[in-house]
Amino acid sequence: MKVLIGFIAGAIVGFGIGVASSVVYSGQSGQDLREVYKGVRKNVELEQFGQEVRTNVAQAQADVQANVAEVQAQIGKVAQTRGKASDNGSVMSEETTAAPNT
Repeated sequence: MKVLIGFIAGAIVGFGIGVASSVVYSGQSGQDLREVYKGVRKNVELEQFGQEVRTNVAQAQADVQANVAEVQAQIGKVAQTRGKASDNGSVMSEETTAAPNT
């Protein structure tokens, strides 16, 4: 219980210090507090936008990797179905790759 009360008291004190420092800053800088808040809000929005872009890029990369793996698996199945490849890259059937009986 003491920890919760201490946390709440700390949060209130921290909020009060933040408000007081913003009032002092706006008074010293000559800027209106609303202008400062608008700039901070714009920075927060840009950070959120950057996070969304990073998330979308990561998702697109995962989708591409999954598609590439699927295509590679299909290529492997096709190669097995068509036969073995010879050294020069041409596809040969299993009958032609077997050693001749002499």
